[in-house]
Amino acid sequence: MNREIEINSTIRIIVLSFAAVTAGMTLWACVDHQMMYAAVGLIAFLIGIVPFLFLKSYDLFSPWSFVLLAIGMGCTLQCLCMSFMWPNAEAIERLLILGQPPEYFIYPAGLYLLGIICLTAGYFANRRSRHWKLNIKREYSNNNLIIVLGACLVVSVVATLAFVRFTGGVQSGKISAKRTTIKTLDVQRDDGFRQYGSLRHMGKLANVAFLILYSFFLARNPKLTTMQWALVGGSFLVACALPFYMSLRGQVCWVILSALGVTYYHGRGNFVMKFGIYAALSIALFVFMSILRHAGDDDAMSKLTIEDSISSLILNRNGPGLSKTAHIINHIPDTLEFKYGETIAVWVIAPIPRELYPNKPMVHTGPIIGTRIYGNRVSGVPPGLVAELYWNFYIPGIIFGMLTVGWVLHAVYMLFRNCNVDPTIVSPIYLFAIIPVGFAIIGHSLGFGTIMRFVDFATIGVVVFFCTRQRSD
Repeated sequence: MNREIEINSTIRIIVLSFAAVTAGMTLWACVDHQMMYAAVGLIAFLIGIVPFLFLKSYDLFSPWSFVLLAIGMGCTLQCLCMSFMWPNAEAIERLLILGQPPEYFIYPAGLYLLGIICLTAGYFANRRSRHWKLNIKREYSNNNLIIVLGACLVVSVVATLAFVRFTGGVQSGKISAKRTTIKTLDVQRDDGFRQYGSLRHMGKLANVAFLILYSFFLARNPKLTTMQWALVGGSFLVACALPFYMSLRGQVCWVILSALGVTYYHGRGNFVMKFGIYAALSIALFVFMSILRHAGDDDAMSKLTIEDSISSLILNRNGPGLSKTAHIINHIPDTLEFKYGETIAVWVIAPIPRELYPNKPMVHTGPIIGTRIYGNRVSGVPPGLVAELYWNFYIPGIIFGMLTVGWVLHAVYMLFRNCNVDPTIVSPIYLFAIIPVGFAIIGHSLGFGTIMRFVDFATIGVVVFFCTRQRSD
């Protein structure tokens, strides 16, 4: 896990060119307030890439890459769409703007950019963790590897089949559709509410097996045999089966992205070409799953266009968008009272299955935001990190919270980077449990991004432990 690309003059020129475009858009926004959204989105991304002007090299699969991915998709591209009202003006107005003028977004935009500045400063100002070292004296045992990974795949298949059975199968005609949605915000009194979280998590064991197997084979063989490719491909399909059935397009893309990470750290050959292949596969699966959501609805299928696919990818309330952040901040404390850490602390009980804790309260705050601000019946809107910190601790929460999150992200990354152990042991853990942390925290919430990723870390950590043995030297 010690691979980096050189930050050369070409990359620095690109950053400076982006800065020039951002400056031009900012001047345009002073004349036409509709361009304010685009200016804020570009400034947010610019803040995140300015450090590249001073770096000599960079790890493409560091947590910061996925923070930039979240900002780029959830804020920058979305803000550009809001300014130019493309590709779907009706969806932009209905989902994002809600009839508010550009001036409505100015104060939240300032807080949003303040948060991105603090996050960036916290990440790149953390110098102390660069010297941390962790020695782990373990090595793979071939026998253990076969038994444990085989068991993981079997458990994943059984869990997937059980989940399909308990959620009605595909009788509705929709192969890839949303499952286990809530019917009421009072989930404690809804005796029929089941999300089958245990089955969903056991389904992830196939992803664990896929990453370990792919990493193990790729690092130890100049060229994979037909049998090895069959095992890797089979485990990949099993890993994608449950999220595909649940129409969790993002989770399928993360499986592909983690596979790209394996080729980055252990592969050989042209990484740019491999990146293109994996990116094309991700886009194709995303569009295909979007189409399947409308299976059985001939009218919707006949109207489905490429622009609709772009809209579903960008024009949504799932990421760290400016519009969502603005609506939440402007409704505090009148519609949403200050929580003083409650929305973060409640995630501690999230890993407890509802079968063991029937009166477990609703952990996600998304349905509260969705009903009170957007007028949804039950569908949720995750707050995003900036809005959540403001919701809990006002402006000091944004400043100190974003600084801390940036510092911790870099510390965790350096701990894995400097780990003295076989890279094929540490890289699957890192790719499965660590790289999504920044993306999940900034786009969803702090509790979700930390607690649920810790559960993933514990899961793959246990699997890797039983796949390995104590090194003799």
